[in-house]
Parts: sequence; structure tokens; C-alpha cells
Amino acid sequence: MNITPVKQYNELVYYIMELQQIYGLRISEVLGLKESDRIAGNSFYCKILKNGVDKVIIINNIDRILKLSNATGGFIFGSVNSTTVHRCCLKFGLFINKAGRKRRATTHVFRNEFANKIHTQFNDVNITKDLLSHKSKKSQEYYVKFDKNKK
Repeated sequence: MNITPVKQYNELVYYIMELQQIYGLRISEVLGLKESDRIAGNSFYCKILKNGVDKVIIINNIDRILKLSNATGGFIFGSVNSTTVHRCCLKFGLFINKAGRKRRATTHVFRNEFANKIHTQFNDVNITKDLLSHKSKKSQEYYVKFDKNKK
């Protein structure tokens, strides 16, 4: 999914989407990152929601992000909220229509794309579970269908 046009429109939202694409993070996990989560340099400890396994992530443009956001309340992305990201997703056609749902999936589209990319590359339930930071193999069935003949 090409997010490059977003950078011209809202650079801070672009960096949020980039982290979601690279690490398969939920929007709330990215927006919840704080300066105090910094381990060293551009490495951050990311708290994963829904009883998932926390992970260390690299934010390459952290200085630029902090300059753009003013880090309101200690949050790396300042006052940007999920509604802002949602609106950018709609504006640039970054959404999917899930079967049986009336609403478009916008901010979660990057996690879905990440899961499908991992599934296509490995087709292994355990790898996908670990990279999505799920505790249960059943959790990722929302994103992908696995070949039952493989692992």
C-alpha cells in the first residue's frame, strides 16, 4: 500500500502509517508511544495491547517527528489522534472493505497488510502469531487464512 502521497499532506501522519506498516502495530499502540519509552538512540519499547507481547521498535526519523509534533504530554506524536489518521486514510483511499462489515477498515488496514505479507512469505501460524504479538494462534484468523496442511 503506497503511503508516499500522505507525506506531502501530513508528514506526521505519514510517519505513523510507516510504523504501522513496518511493525504491524495498531494505531493506538503507535499513538501511545512516549518519549519515556526510549531505550537508547532511536530504539523504543512499544507496549502491545490486548495482552500481546511487547516489542522493541526502531524509529528512524525520531528527531524530525519530535520537531513536528512538539511531543504534547510526552507522547511522541503529540496531539495527533486516530480520527486524524482515519481521515487521511479515507482521503488517500487507504482502506479495505471486510466481508460482512458495513464500515471501511482504515487505521487497521496496515496491520492487515502486514499480516498478509507475513502469511504470504512464510505461511506459518507461529511466525505470524509472533510478529503480530498475539498470544494465541487463533487471534490472527481475523487477518489471514492458513493452509491447514502446513505447520
